[in-house]
Amino acid sequence: MKRIIVLLALCLLTGGASLAQAGLIRNASFEDGDILGSGGSLSPIPEWGGLETFATDDSDFPHGGFGAYSGSAYAAFGAIGGLDSIEQTIDTNPGQVYQLEYRFASDGNALNEFLVTWNGTVLFNEIDILAHDYQQYTFAVTGSAGTTSLLLFAGRDDAGYLSLDDVSLTALPATVPEPGSSTVLVIAAATLLGWQRWSRTAEHTKHRQSIG
Repeated sequence: MKRIIVLLALCLLTGGASLAQAGLIRNASFEDGDILGSGGSLSPIPEWGGLETFATDDSDFPHGGFGAYSGSAYAAFGAIGGLDSIEQTIDTNPGQVYQLEYRFASDGNALNEFLVTWNGTVLFNEIDILAHDYQQYTFAVTGSAGTTSLLLFAGRDDAGYLSLDDVSLTALPATVPEPGSSTVLVIAAATLLGWQRWSRTAEHTKHRQSIG
């Protein structure tokens, strides 16, 4: 019984620590939409707004030369002289910390730029990015004061295409209260009280059995 009570206390302490589902981003891998029926590319991208770029499966010609990281489609940024963009409004909780991840590849052509913002805050902004295959980028972001947050990707590549795939957003576990906080004290007190009650009951039962 003591072990059960201790485990219950641990569950109360860490109950918020399980990861939420990562499916907060809609059309996160850019597979939705009739890409095959659009000459191998599709614009606008379903579920994404912004100044728009396009999703492609490279059935017309390679965009950037990398293809999709997973599945058959990805987002290609090939604007000339300015930034094309895609953005999505996401349901979030105020103050909740999330982990944002995506895969990004650059063909290394000059005059390229890639920008990522979260609620207007710049997470990534580089110009003339050297050539590299898909790499994973990870950021910790916080839900806005309201009920939604805005994620934006923008890019240009005057002589080629930049590639984006597999965007995900996952709620991170809440921080376990530090020892000495009121929350821990309340849980500890409740656990101790439960153990004392069980101990007295067990002792009384044992006494009755011994005299019976």
